Amino acid sequence: MYMDSVRDFKDKWYILQPSTQTAVDSLFESTAVVDKNGELCLDSEGNSEIGKVSKFPIHWCSSHYVHGPGYYHTPAGGMNAGDEEVYGVLNKFVDGFFPARWVTREGNDILDEDGESTFEARSINTKALVEC
Repeated sequence: MYMDSVRDFKDKWYILQPSTQTAVDSLFESTAVVDKNGELCLDSEGNSEIGKVSKFPIHWCSSHYVHGPGYYHTPAGGMNAGDEEVYGVLNKFVDGFFPARWVTREGNDILDEDGESTFEARSINTKALVEC
């Protein structure tokens, strides 16, 4: 059941890290830190501590599997002009990604039997992520 619900959902995964403050600010917002009882956490000077929280979920959890992959799919022609434009920008950005080459500790490519560079498959065990 589990494998059938997520098989072929994504064939490539990338780990991205924001490299500018603008990118960080677009993903996170500053907020006062509270403890498990909902009380404000204060620093040594009595000021409330400030922490960063994501503006939207940026990790996988079991609720992502409530609906099948089709639920998250937008059919061709299902987006307005603005969404199409943004989607095109995103596609262009992702098309610029390069697979991870296998290299030795010295940085030399690891070659296959044909002398071609090999690339690392970056699989994510989604079942283990859901169990976290």
